[in-house]
Amino acid sequence: MQRGYSGGQRGRVSSAKQASAVSRLMTLNIPAEREAALRVWLIYSDIRRQGGVRNIPAFFRLLAPYPGYLASVWGDTKKLFNDAAFRTARDETAQRMSGYLRGLPVRDHRASAKRVTPAQWRDIEETVDGMVRGAPQFCLAMAVWRRSFPLLTGRFVAA
Repeated sequence: MQRGYSGGQRGRVSSAKQASAVSRLMTLNIPAEREAALRVWLIYSDIRRQGGVRNIPAFFRLLAPYPGYLASVWGDTKKLFNDAAFRTARDETAQRMSGYLRGLPVRDHRASAKRVTPAQWRDIEETVDGMVRGAPQFCLAMAVWRRSFPLLTGRFVAA
């Protein structure tokens, strides 16, 4: 593995040192931090656009340190979002979720928050509306992921 030493003197390396056997067999491409961050940012912008959300769901942010895996998971999820059967299930889930909200004793909280400006309320409403729009499709996507790993989900998640 350490080729190129010139013999008699310890630690001296010759200028004609050949590459090690391992480096000839494989290469490991580790992107610079800037490249990885740019890739994650591009994937996040695609998630926002395709998912119709303002904030990235936590399960995608969890994968941010691994941009290649994040790209793979998002690519599969995007294909799932475009499936006709998935869209039908998403719409039925959204309707069912909104049905559960009827009758909840929730009133307008604007009066209780004295220091929140109208611009901040619009920002809050936009965030909440995005979460409500994205919840059915992302919840269904998580259920599909869970079904993809039956051995693991049986141990950690009660079905």
